[in-house]
Amino acid sequence: MKIYIGNVNIASLYDELRTGFEALGHTVVTVEESGNVITNSADFTLTAMLDDALQNFEKKFHTISARQRAEYQEAMRQKIWNSAFSEACSADLAIFIWKSFLPEWQDLPLIKKHGTKVAVCLAGSEARVLALDNIYRAKTGASIAVSACGDMESILRHVRFAELHADVLIGGSAAGLRPMYIPVTTILDTKNIPCHVSNRDVPTVLHAPSNRTTKGTEIWLRIFSELEAEGWKFTVRLLENIPHQTMLNTLQYMDIFCDGLFHGGKMAREAMAAGCAVLSAFGCDGDACLKFWKDDDDILRRRWQVKPGSAEDRFIDEQFPKKAWYFDTSINPCIAVRPDTAKDALRELLRNKALRQSLALRGRGVMEKYCQPESVCQDIIEMACNPDSFRTEALQSYHHSLLYYDCVPTTIEEAIIYNRTTDIVRGCTWYKKKYPPLLRDGLTF
Repeated sequence: MKIYIGNVNIASLYDELRTGFEALGHTVVTVEESGNVITNSADFTLTAMLDDALQNFEKKFHTISARQRAEYQEAMRQKIWNSAFSEACSADLAIFIWKSFLPEWQDLPLIKKHGTKVAVCLAGSEARVLALDNIYRAKTGASIAVSACGDMESILRHVRFAELHADVLIGGSAAGLRPMYIPVTTILDTKNIPCHVSNRDVPTVLHAPSNRTTKGTEIWLRIFSELEAEGWKFTVRLLENIPHQTMLNTLQYMDIFCDGLFHGGKMAREAMAAGCAVLSAFGCDGDACLKFWKDDDDILRRRWQVKPGSAEDRFIDEQFPKKAWYFDTSINPCIAVRPDTAKDALRELLRNKALRQSLALRGRGVMEKYCQPESVCQDIIEMACNPDSFRTEALQSYHHSLLYYDCVPTTIEEAIIYNRTTDIVRGCTWYKKKYPPLLRDGLTF
């Protein structure tokens, strides 16, 4: 198969997905709209190609008007973007992370007309509705979310049109009505991560925020200062905006990694694979999270009328650790923290060298068992090719829709927005099968 991956390389997912698909024998083409210093690893970066074309044009024609330059720039932009679009149309499977070529995924039907299967990855704040995200966080004991990317209706439209057009949804969004495949959010190619457990007497503590607000950087800096004032001996490194591979090489020399306090990230898993003890927001209140995922599976069992002990029942049980291992403290060596617990947790790691070593030694093996790219990529292919099968539904999560079961709008206007965006998918077969008609609290399903 030819696999197209575009158009935003969130959390270096391109590298992990390429590794998995190529290990399975497939050809991968990666396209990024705009590169950056951290994740600039795509085969084609469209803005860089446009910049090169403009530079060559200006060298060839030394005296050009602003109008001529603008006309050439627009013509080249269309040519380059159309070429990338053609790459997606010629693929057997196109995976779009964060965005495609047109707003609200309106180009996906055009791509699918060429016989291309389409997967959409909802990757973060572009699919985060704070009200719904915080319902999930209240259920599972995580910290309250602090950021979104745009207004509520635009985010909901982004999610709903993905649900309408994609053959399969991967990633995660608490705003979802259609189930999603979430193990892609923990995919990790450990082969490129050097591992060394340092375990110094005076540990080195690393914080490396991609976004200072969502990662709680100011809180971490205050915690570091307060613990130093208490007399604890440790070295702090604060790293930002360095290339991804450079960061992976750096992790092996760290003892403790302090991840986000509001939103955990991929780097927590990279740090565990590198031999660090890790503190992260992701995975708070594991028992509540595990109950949420078990209840979610029970909804699937009821809808498919799965009999206890059947092959279908066993398959659901087999998939459970793949999506829920992060919340199981008997498996995951990461210490889950919130802003109010992070200081005590870090103090204990500074005090207890044996604990630091134990956590650091466990991390690599857990990442190798639960995060391997080949397994995730094989699941994506199966779901895209068989979107209506039981196995596809069992591989996916969020059968419990927070909007359908739990959301209570705070205003009439908010309810209208929810209903208006639900209308986008109301006629879908999966929607009719999943949601019995319901009127409550101003919401219509």
